[in-house]
Amino acid sequence: MDTLFSYRYMRIIIATLGVMAILAVAGAVAHMLNLISYEPNYTTINVEGVAEVTATPDIGSFRFTVEAEAADVAEAQKLSGEKINDIMSYLKNEGGVEEKDIKTTGYNAQPRYEWERENCLSGFGCESERVLRGYVVTQNVQVKVRNTAKAGELIGGVGGRGATNMSGLSFEVDDIEALKEEARLLATADAKEKAERLADELEVRLGDVVSFNDGGGRYPMPMMESRAVMMDAAYGGDMEEEAFAPDIAVGEDTITARVTITYQIK
Repeated sequence: MDTLFSYRYMRIIIATLGVMAILAVAGAVAHMLNLISYEPNYTTINVEGVAEVTATPDIGSFRFTVEAEAADVAEAQKLSGEKINDIMSYLKNEGGVEEKDIKTTGYNAQPRYEWERENCLSGFGCESERVLRGYVVTQNVQVKVRNTAKAGELIGGVGGRGATNMSGLSFEVDDIEALKEEARLLATADAKEKAERLADELEVRLGDVVSFNDGGGRYPMPMMESRAVMMDAAYGGDMEEEAFAPDIAVGEDTITARVTITYQIK
C-alpha cells in the first residue's frame, strides 16, 4: 500500500515538473518572438522636410475704454451710455462693423474719493478726511476688424468720440489652421523629395515609411501695438487735437512647418 502511494506521488511530481518545463520553453519562445518583432534588422534613412507659407493677415482687433464721472451713479451711467451709444452707432453705421464683432468685456461703477487736509500749520498737525468726489463708470469694449484696411479709420473715429485707453491692436490670419495644413503638406513633399534623391545617390530603393513625426513649426503671433502708440495715433500725437485716421501697416505672417520621415531602404 505504501509502495503504491509512493508511486502515485512520484507520478504527480514528474507531471508537475513536465508542465513547468513546457511553460518555461513557451516563455522563452515568446520572448524570442517579441525581440524579433521589436528589433527590426532592416536599414533606414531619416530625412527632414521644411516648408514656409506666407500670408497677409486678414483680421484685426483692438480694445478701448469709455469713462465718465459725475456726482451720482445715475448721471455717470448716463454720460457713459451716451458716449458708448455714439461710438457703437459710428462703428456699425459708418465703420461697417457687424454687431457680433463688438463685445463688451467689462463694466464697472465705483465711487471716487479724495483726501482733504484740514487745520494745517506749516504742514504739521494736519487732519485728513476722505471725501466723496463722485462716481466713475468705466466700460471696456473689444472690436474685431474684418476689413483691415479700415483699422486706422476706426481707431481714429472711436478716439474722436470720447474713447480712452485704446490698446491691443493686433492682426492675424483668420483661418490659420488651413495655412498650417498647407505648410505641413509642403514639408512632407520636401522630405519625400530629399529621401528619393538620397536613395538615388546611395543606389538603393525606398521601402515603407517606418515613422513620421510632425515636429510642429513656427507660427506667427498677432502683431500688437502698444496702448501709447494707439492713443498717439488716434489723437494725432496730441490729445487736444482732433482725431484722425492713422496709417496702419498690416504686414505679412510666415508659417513654418517641419516634418521628419524615416524610410526603410532595400
